[in-house]
Amino acid sequence: MNGIPKDKLDEQAEFVDMMADWTYEQLAGSITGDPGIPSFQPEGICQIDPRNHERVLFSPARARRPSDNEPEDQPSAPLDPEEQVARDLARCPVCTGKTTSILDITELPSGRHTFINKNLYPVVYPGDGFAEAGDAPEIGIDGPSAMGQEARGVHLLQWFSNDHYDDIDTQDPADLKVVFGRLLMLEAKLLHGKGSKMPKTTATQGPPHNGYVGIIKNYGRLVGGSLAHGHMQIVHTNVLPRRIEDDARFHERYDVPFARHMLENNPESLTVKDFGGKIRMLIPYFMRRPLDAFFIPLGTAETHLHHLETAHIEALAEALQFATATAKAAMPQIGREPAYNIIFHTGPVGLLYVELLPYTQETGGYENMGLYMCQGSSSGTATIYRDALG
Repeated sequence: MNGIPKDKLDEQAEFVDMMADWTYEQLAGSITGDPGIPSFQPEGICQIDPRNHERVLFSPARARRPSDNEPEDQPSAPLDPEEQVARDLARCPVCTGKTTSILDITELPSGRHTFINKNLYPVVYPGDGFAEAGDAPEIGIDGPSAMGQEARGVHLLQWFSNDHYDDIDTQDPADLKVVFGRLLMLEAKLLHGKGSKMPKTTATQGPPHNGYVGIIKNYGRLVGGSLAHGHMQIVHTNVLPRRIEDDARFHERYDVPFARHMLENNPESLTVKDFGGKIRMLIPYFMRRPLDAFFIPLGTAETHLHHLETAHIEALAEALQFATATAKAAMPQIGREPAYNIIFHTGPVGLLYVELLPYTQETGGYENMGLYMCQGSSSGTATIYRDALG
C-alpha cells in the first residue's frame, strides 16, 4: 500500500467509530478544542445576493490551504515508479500526517481503511455556545436579503482510503460500497445527532432533520481540488444551499420533484444506463458543458442518502465510478486537463439526485450572465458514455 500505515491512523484517531456512542456536542467540542482549527476559522457570516439568493460564506484563511495538486518542477530525467510514489507521498499533507485528528476509521474488504476527519480550513465553524438553543437560525428560502446572518456548522472530510492513489474511479468496487455506506451513516448522524441545535427541516421518514448536509467531491486543481489524495467534503450547516433552494422551488411550483421531472421528460435517447435497475444515468437535455451527467434513483421518493436502500447505494457507487473514470479518460482527448465536481442534491428536494460536472469549458462572461454556450451536444455526450460501456 502507498499511503498512511494503519498504526499512524490510530495515532491520529480521536474517535475510532464516530457512528457509535457519539453526540453533536462532542463533535462541536472536538472542532473548537482542536489546537489548529480555531486559527483558521471562517468569519461565520452568510451574506445573500438579493438578485438570485446565492449564498456567500467568508473564509479568508482558506487561501492558505496547502496543495499538492499544483504543477511541480519536473526532474531532469523521468523518475522510476518507486521514486514517483515517494515524491507523491512526501507532497501529500494527509500522508505526511499534517492534518487534524481522525473521527472515524473503518476497515475495507481490501484490508485498507477509509476514515473521516475534520477540515483544517472549514467554511463553517461551530463557535462558542453552539449547543445553546436558537444559536443557528435557518438561512433558506425566506432568508435575509441584506446584512446576512450567522452561519454555523461543521466541515468534515471523508477519505476513500489510507492509500494515496485510491479514488472514486480507481478504488476496488467492494471497498467503494463500504465508503458510501459510511457516508450515508455520517449523513444520518449529522441530521439526527443528539444535542444538535440546528433548525428543524422536514424529512420523508422518521423525525425532522436538524439543518442541512451538503456533500461534494472536487477532483483536480481547476475546480477546487487542492489535494490529490481522494476525498469527499461534508458540510453540516444552517445555510440552505442555493441549488437546493432551486430544487425546492421547482417542486413547489410544478408539484413534482425536479429529479422526477427529469426521469419523465428527459429524452430516452439521452439515458446512458440504468445501473442495477436502481440508478439511472442520463445526460440532461439542457447540458451546459460536455460530459455533464445526472444520476437519479429509480422506484423511490427519498430525499437523503441514508433513506435509500442498500441496493440503491451500491448502484450509485457503481455508476459514479464508471462515469468519473470515463470523464477522466475522455477529457484529455478534447484537450482538457481532467477535473470535475460531484454535487449531491439532498434535502427538501422531493427526490435526491447527483450531478457530475466535468470542467470541459471555462466559465466566461456570458456564462456569468446566465447564458451558457455549450461546445458539445447532449447526444454526443451520451454516445461517449455509451461507447465506454461497450
